[in-house]
Amino acid sequence: MKRIEQKVKDLVELRQYSSNYEYAREPAKALASYRFTDVTSDLMAKWIERACHVSDGNGTANALAGFRGVGKSHFLNTFGAIVGNADLRSRAGDSHVDSAAHGLGRRKFNVVWAFRGTEESLVAELQTGIAEATGISRAVLSSDLVELLESAQTFGADASLVVLIDTSLDRSERVSRDDGPMLGEIAEIAKKRGFLVCVALDDDIAGADGANAAITRSYSIDYLDLEHLYKIVDAHIFPKFPRSNSVIHEIYNYYRAVVPGFRWSEQRFSALFPLHPAIMEVAPFIRLYLHEFALLGFASEAGARIMGRPANSLIAPDEVFDSVEKSLRKVDVLSAAFEIYDRLNSEVVAKQPVVKRLHAKLVLKGMMLFSLSEEGSTAAEIGASMLIFDEGDPSAAVGEIESVLVAFAAAAPDGIKTESDSSGQNRYSFRLDAKDGLKLALQDAIEKVGPAQIDAILKRLLSERFPDFSFSVDESEGRLADEADAFLLWRGGVRKGQLQWNVENGNVRSSVGAQDWTVIVAAEPGQAASSDSMSVGWIPGAIVASDRDAFARYWLLQNDPTIRSEHKEHLATAIQTHAASTAKAFQRVFLDQAMLSIGGFEYNLTEDARGAATLSQLFSIMLEPLFETRFPDHPIFPHVVGPKEVSTIVSGFFTGSATADDNLLRLAADCCLPLGIATRGETGPSPADAEELRRLETVRIVLELVDSASDPSAKISDVHAALAKEPFGLVAESVHLILSAMVAARMIEFVTTRADRINHRSLDLKVSWDDIVAVARPVGSGISVERLGRWLHLLTGADETLSVSREGDTEAIKQALAIWQADWRTSSVAARYADVDDCSLTTRTWRASSSIKSFDSVAGSIDRLRSGELSCEDCLTRIADAFADQESEFSRRSDDLILIEEFLAGFELREKAVSYLAKSEPTGESEIDNLRAYLWDFVTSDLSDHDPEVSRLITNQWSRYQKLYTRHFVDLHNAIPAEADIREKLQQVKTTDVWWEFETLSGIPTFDAMRKIYVGGAIDAMKRLDCNRNVENELSASPGCGCGFSILEAETIGEKPRDLWQMINTALFEYRRSLSVRIDDILDLASETNSEAIGASLKKLVENENDLRRLTVEEIGLLSSLRSIPSTGGGVDNITAFTPEPSEIDAIIDSLT
Repeated sequence: MKRIEQKVKDLVELRQYSSNYEYAREPAKALASYRFTDVTSDLMAKWIERACHVSDGNGTANALAGFRGVGKSHFLNTFGAIVGNADLRSRAGDSHVDSAAHGLGRRKFNVVWAFRGTEESLVAELQTGIAEATGISRAVLSSDLVELLESAQTFGADASLVVLIDTSLDRSERVSRDDGPMLGEIAEIAKKRGFLVCVALDDDIAGADGANAAITRSYSIDYLDLEHLYKIVDAHIFPKFPRSNSVIHEIYNYYRAVVPGFRWSEQRFSALFPLHPAIMEVAPFIRLYLHEFALLGFASEAGARIMGRPANSLIAPDEVFDSVEKSLRKVDVLSAAFEIYDRLNSEVVAKQPVVKRLHAKLVLKGMMLFSLSEEGSTAAEIGASMLIFDEGDPSAAVGEIESVLVAFAAAAPDGIKTESDSSGQNRYSFRLDAKDGLKLALQDAIEKVGPAQIDAILKRLLSERFPDFSFSVDESEGRLADEADAFLLWRGGVRKGQLQWNVENGNVRSSVGAQDWTVIVAAEPGQAASSDSMSVGWIPGAIVASDRDAFARYWLLQNDPTIRSEHKEHLATAIQTHAASTAKAFQRVFLDQAMLSIGGFEYNLTEDARGAATLSQLFSIMLEPLFETRFPDHPIFPHVVGPKEVSTIVSGFFTGSATADDNLLRLAADCCLPLGIATRGETGPSPADAEELRRLETVRIVLELVDSASDPSAKISDVHAALAKEPFGLVAESVHLILSAMVAARMIEFVTTRADRINHRSLDLKVSWDDIVAVARPVGSGISVERLGRWLHLLTGADETLSVSREGDTEAIKQALAIWQADWRTSSVAARYADVDDCSLTTRTWRASSSIKSFDSVAGSIDRLRSGELSCEDCLTRIADAFADQESEFSRRSDDLILIEEFLAGFELREKAVSYLAKSEPTGESEIDNLRAYLWDFVTSDLSDHDPEVSRLITNQWSRYQKLYTRHFVDLHNAIPAEADIREKLQQVKTTDVWWEFETLSGIPTFDAMRKIYVGGAIDAMKRLDCNRNVENELSASPGCGCGFSILEAETIGEKPRDLWQMINTALFEYRRSLSVRIDDILDLASETNSEAIGASLKKLVENENDLRRLTVEEIGLLSSLRSIPSTGGGVDNITAFTPEPSEIDAIIDSLT
């Protein structure tokens, strides 16, 4: 690898991360320290929304599963902080979570914590939690679960109950009891009584089968996988500088080339850099033995040590081992293993040649770490994880590691286990105390695990690998169902599909419902065969004997009652160990070695698909070519178009009620332009008219269905089916937008389940698509010509006899509408209202503001008339529609506008008054100052009360105040000394030798530059007093004059020349004193420039403060070459500042002049 000049610190930014386990007692700290990712943001928002819906008789039960150390407890504590403390709901620091939390409002929740493992039973732990949360004495709490939870729920009548159950981090040993049935019972009680229960599933209760099957039945289980930690490390611990990507890519390729077995993807390597990916895999197993071990805290601490190392350095697993070795040695079940470790260190490692000793020690540490998973490791895996490699001969390094491992096994055959894996490689591990009995029991029971049980485990592993997917429980058969809904994203559309499980060669079932595609998981392509062209086969790789045994052991650990009871103390460790090993086997069989059968061709999964975090991502990647081929005319949306986007566009864009909203216009451009149902304009998109829509093939299909139907309407299901066919393949949201555009253009109307009609006038209401059963041609002939003339008169005051049917009236109609539009735009009501802070709005004005949108839509229709897009008839029809063709509605909207205008006038006056009064000065005149205080109290007491009468009162008093204040200010302003006097005194100062010395010295480095700035400011202030402005005009906008005149300084204006003189002389005096510590520098400089006489003269002047003569040109020339010195705490900074008394100033001035 070519030499990399950068350090790690040049590629990544290190951010500190502190670990704290008191979050339940410190909710604010739990929330502040939580780092959201896209996964946890969505998950937290989902849980909060569920909390919003909790009500009497409508409770819910959530559970969170995942490896140890993945962040389940912190997530649960953060959720508890948000729901339990209303003041924290806006502090999540994540917009998605903040939005969800906003839905809670100020609703109260009584949060009860139960920490498993702290007492003998879950009931006892609940009693403790309820007692702490409610203050009820534990002695009176029932041991009956129903009565216990009822007492907690009835304690706070105005608060909803939330029960949070987590495994205690302070427990002395792992929880070994089966709490699954009781947790299921708690969930059912919660659902019936209407409260929320949330559980962080530790490994002893994480199983979805056997003793813990009740959890699967009763809880909505979400899975937090290690991918979440990868994102936190990438975004919050080691964020990368943008310029570092190419260097990290080069480093990755280097390790892939020289390290055999370096199997991690570049995406994962880049996200974790500089943390070695192997650390993420071993961390959960360290947590099995050391629950205080915090991966993120370790990464932050280790990152601080690596920042100065070369850029290709990694934080390797040996650093993890060094940080936890001392604690691991205290774990009883590992004591025997560490005895073997110490023996190998002294008998094998210590005897290795010096050049190989370090590598041998790394091999020993690696073997110990990877033994915690009980899988052991091969020589290549240890080399890749511990970064033991030989650039010149990569394979040689693996051979050396193998020889060291063989030496270990030979030296301690009783403590080192060697097994051959399915690839024929030897795996080495330490034997851990008391685990062999469990292994033997599992091995003996493997044969009784049948295909059905393996099938169940594979389904579960699929759900755990992809958290966005799960099989529901088939209650009739007591097992997981063979079908599950799935979805993918293509060209911005959400494509609903179905996954069918057929691994055991069952019958391929026909898809039921509105699925766009089907994926059939089958052992052979023939078992996935289907006549449906949108059906795809997912063919996993071969399940070899070792994989089957791993799946069988995992099932036994979850379900076999004998194994669970006889080996209870080792169950948790074994479950997590086998969860990791089976997850790897599943990844290999179902992703790495799998293929998809599409249209008779077989495709391996791409690297991106194999690394996908969700099943949706996997299918979006792999099925894209299928959709591209089938539906080439499907529009391409820049983002997902969902029900929320459709609702916003239909109620705002197609009704014209919010066409000035930039966000709405951007959304309409993204969603409507690709469909062709909007046209581009200078100010943004606008809905397409009927003529433009008729050119679209999709619209023609809809109209043909409507016109060819036996009754005057076409079923909505038929419309969906027709537009879902090739070549469009439109999903429901796209169809809804097209139909809404046609309704807005008066081409069709919606027909509801009650046979009601929804036309263009009703689109501003929220359309319930479930109630729409058909579309039909509009009923009625529209608005009469005479009626349109009436609307022209109502809006503009034009002659009511003007008619759109007479060509000669066209220009008069357009002119009348243009005049109204100009007046509307000039008033800027919409813009002025938009500038008002929400806090200043009243309920009345907020409700009235909807009328602004109506008149804005009228102005928009007139725009389209003037541009030629609409005829006069169409324009007036749209104007009538804006008010539902009801004169009473027009009158009400007009009254709303009057209210808004009065509100804006009062608001703008208050805003002006607040600004003016805040800047105005006390005058010393009681009448003016009392009136100012009166007005200030009035305009600031209640900014939400904009009564017109109050506004008129403020207007009158405000006008009086401005007149009095202006008169007083102008009188004082005009009384300042004549400009000639000021100019003369300033000129007198500038003709003195004192000014000459100041001005000359101010340009040399050693003179205080701030003194020059102060003096310059004083001179500018004097010059500004030479004011020729129209003061009264200036005071109408702001309570001051541009010359800087101040009422408070009016009496001292005559002293400004003397103040300037004092400022100049003080600056010169202080400068001379500052030179007293530079005498040696001055003499050295004089010697260097052959100016000894000048230096001596200057020395004499500086040392005698009573000598007040002026500096000579030669002395100033010498000082100009004197370098300024930085402040070091000594020298001139230690001189006491000269602050003379007034009498001393007079003496100094007299002496200098």
